[in-house]
Amino acid sequence: MLNSNLSWYLMTAVWVLVGLAAVFPAMMSPMAFDAPGSTSNPYTVGFAASIAVFPVVCLAAAALPWMLRHWSFAKWFFLLPLADIGAFAFFILALNHFSGGQFGGGPQAR
Repeated sequence: MLNSNLSWYLMTAVWVLVGLAAVFPAMMSPMAFDAPGSTSNPYTVGFAASIAVFPVVCLAAAALPWMLRHWSFAKWFFLLPLADIGAFAFFILALNHFSGGQFGGGPQAR
C-alpha cells in the first residue's frame, strides 16, 4: 500500500513540475504564426495547439487520478500527457514531411 501511494505522489509531483516548466514554451507558441500563411497550415496549428495545452494536460494528469481515485481506471490518467507528447511528435514530423519544415506552408513558400 505504501509503495502504491508513493508512486502516485511521485507521478503527481513529476507532472506538476513538468507542467510548470512547460508554461514558458506555451506562452511562446503563438510565435509559430509569424510566418506568412502559417495560420492556414493545419500542421502548424496542431503543433502550436499541442504546445499550448501541454501545461493544462500535465496539471490535469496530476489532479484527475486523485479526484477519481475510487475508480479502478484512475491511475491511467497519469499517462494523459503522453498523448499530447505523441501529438507534438506527429505534428513535428508532419511539418517536416509535408511542409518542408516551414510553418508557412512548405517548399513553394520559399
